[in-house]
Amino acid sequence: MKEFERGFALIVLVLLGSVWYSMGFLGVLVILVLISGLIASCVFAAWQMAKADILFTFIGIGEIKMVDRGVGNFWKILANLPGHHVEGEKIVEDSKEEHTKSYLEKRYGLYFIGFSPAKLHEFEFVHERINPDIKKGMPPDEWIKRDDHAQKTTTLLWEIPHWYLVSGVEFHDQMSGELLFNCMSRVTRPVVAIYLRRGQFIDYSAQYVNGAVIDSVRNENFSDLQGLQKMESAIKEEGGKTPLSEEIVSKVNVLLEDAVGLKMQWGFISQYDASDKSDQKALEARKVAQLEGEAKIETAKQAVAISKQTAKQTNIEAKAQLKADEIKSKGQMSGLEAALNIIKERFPDIDPSEALQRATELAVATKMSHPQSPVTVLGASVSIGVKTAEKK
Repeated sequence: MKEFERGFALIVLVLLGSVWYSMGFLGVLVILVLISGLIASCVFAAWQMAKADILFTFIGIGEIKMVDRGVGNFWKILANLPGHHVEGEKIVEDSKEEHTKSYLEKRYGLYFIGFSPAKLHEFEFVHERINPDIKKGMPPDEWIKRDDHAQKTTTLLWEIPHWYLVSGVEFHDQMSGELLFNCMSRVTRPVVAIYLRRGQFIDYSAQYVNGAVIDSVRNENFSDLQGLQKMESAIKEEGGKTPLSEEIVSKVNVLLEDAVGLKMQWGFISQYDASDKSDQKALEARKVAQLEGEAKIETAKQAVAISKQTAKQTNIEAKAQLKADEIKSKGQMSGLEAALNIIKERFPDIDPSEALQRATELAVATKMSHPQSPVTVLGASVSIGVKTAEKK
């Protein structure tokens, strides 16, 4: 289409040059008016033909259409993809150099199919969608709604959201159940998805998704699945990824692109249910008992911690009292020693036992507790009735 536009522009320039040379400015003006009318008429005609997919077709953003020459004979891919373009039979990301579109593609979304026998490829597709009214206790086979009949279409979505029901999942705690795995995939090889898989790429993808989910979840406990599901959903809403979802997606993509023509972008577990309800109830009861046991253990730990703290505080107080008694005893001994020195100083010839008795009386009378106590010898003598010896 771009080559056609370049050729048309070249013809117009040559025509304008010839007219300018022979008829001057007025002739060029007339030709420009005629060409503008012709272009408008061509665009209008292309618009009307695109409604019937004749020569032209409309392609919205995120859509892909295939063109045949003959019956089921692939010719080319038409795609309107942001940041991506068609290269051969693959969808690839744009490089640093911007991938340019033709004027009609960019301005009007009109894509040139080609001249007969070129026509759009039509395929059958069975639509599946998640049940918007999933409730607790609803059977897993009712989580997904599937159309009874396939519908014919010429449009393939580039990004395909889907919900896969995964049955027969065996968990680490010997439980079994069903999971609902939400994911988003992109078409990278349309020829494989539409021609080789006959448009049934969702059904073909299911076996790869089931295998990856079962293999990745087998090391998880069913009892931990609720918290795991909430974490997966919350992180996905924030645009992030979890180790479990990355593991599943990486395992799916090992073979998915070559076998089906899709590449999974992200996925997470959105719903789960146990196969045996009695086992689930027993597991829930065991979980409750476990939580109650953990609560009792925590209470006991707190009681032990409080007891240790109380004992520690009591020990500290006992040591403090012992230290105080020790200091008090030392003070009393110092006071007694001071009193004894006073008695000996006043009465050098006094009998030691009498000196100790009088020193004790002096210490008690004056409440001496330290050698620096402000008690004079005279005051001490008066307090205990000690008479000074007469000089001979």
